[in-house]
Amino acid sequence: MNRALAKKIAHDRHARDRAQARRNKRTTRRGPSLRKDGKPKKENQPLDVWPETTIRAYGTTSINIPIPRTFSLITNPEQTLKTLIGLRRVLSLKSLEQVSLDYSNCESLDLCASVVQDVLALRGRRQAKFRGRNIAVNGKFSKRPQIDLMIVSSGILKRLHHPISKAVPKEILDRLRFSPLRIGTPSPPDITSKTELAASELAEFFDDCLRTERHHLKPVWKSNLIQLITEVLDNAEEHASGERLWHTIGYYNRNEAPEEGGECHIVLFNFGDTIYQSLNRPDTSPALKKQIGDLANEHKSKGYFAILGKYFDLLVPIWQEESLWTLYALQEGVSRFTNKPEGIDRGNGTVKMIEFFSDLASGQPKMALLSGKTHILFDGKYRISPVTVNGESRKVIAFNDQNDLRERPDPAYVRTLSSSFPGTLISLRFQLRQSDLAEIREKLYPNEQGN
Repeated sequence: MNRALAKKIAHDRHARDRAQARRNKRTTRRGPSLRKDGKPKKENQPLDVWPETTIRAYGTTSINIPIPRTFSLITNPEQTLKTLIGLRRVLSLKSLEQVSLDYSNCESLDLCASVVQDVLALRGRRQAKFRGRNIAVNGKFSKRPQIDLMIVSSGILKRLHHPISKAVPKEILDRLRFSPLRIGTPSPPDITSKTELAASELAEFFDDCLRTERHHLKPVWKSNLIQLITEVLDNAEEHASGERLWHTIGYYNRNEAPEEGGECHIVLFNFGDTIYQSLNRPDTSPALKKQIGDLANEHKSKGYFAILGKYFDLLVPIWQEESLWTLYALQEGVSRFTNKPEGIDRGNGTVKMIEFFSDLASGQPKMALLSGKTHILFDGKYRISPVTVNGESRKVIAFNDQNDLRERPDPAYVRTLSSSFPGTLISLRFQLRQSDLAEIREKLYPNEQGN
């Protein structure tokens, strides 16, 4: 063989070997890390919290996720959920090396959609790293400064420790207030619970937002708010399964024009059993199950569960039994331990907390509860009010003109979605304006002096 040709073949073979070694380095699974005792470490916050669905994209290394025009679990839950489910599918690809989040067409962004997306993306990166792979996350900004500011200061770039998140100009940063993402688990009974600490942190954050508008929470109001948030988080722990994690976060952006006030976002969510699944557990009070079952039979006999709504070109059910169970769980005195000796009625802390913020909000607040396939919108049109049930007065919010749980709720406010959120999320978005707060305070608390 010609010496020059043999040298070239050897060189080419060596080049191929080096290229293959680089590919192996990127794709070879190094297996789970080991603890000091030699046992495998437990995977840190895996994606299993969101049930995996199959995707046919074998060998794909880079995928673009287009963020919808309205990325909000409050006002656009169907399309937003489908986007999040798509991200979950992509992150399960074994060949994935890069995911791009494209906000270029996004015109409206809520913190709720942003933080769930961020948590999924970060879990996907951690899971890949645990299994010996790396996933890069990048993307495109929107054309809206307010959206880009949230992404940088309280969104995915902040959580990725991107240098740009540390370069927000001081004059803009001074207008922002944060309650950083807190992830909690159940606490031992002998120490202050993490739910109480998170509730105190959120209450302090909200008080700080009020102070930008020259108001503040009186101690009794703050104590009441902490109690309400703690109850909601305690319920989240109860409904959760597996890792039993819950999340809280807050974000406030004051307008450049002080008289316009600012917009406040508060989100609480957990992955795990939905409210419907929790109420269907074996240890749920038989009396409560019978109450809801009887109510469901009445809705079924009236044909309510057969009502369809149009979603794009599809007709889908917009009122199903799962949503009735979820709505019933929001009523006063309802708990899966109702009428059982091992528990007490928890009350309707979620609704009370939402109304607490609604009462102090300017304009028309938009707030929502999402659990499983059930989406419930709060904007002040329907409020909790007392009704007589079996000779007893109870506070009810049925989302219809009769405020009657035996009747179907307004589909613009309570409906069944085509996709499912694996847990429960509460999202609050509202305005605070100094000029309105004094008037609101006087109307709500006319006998109290001062702010």
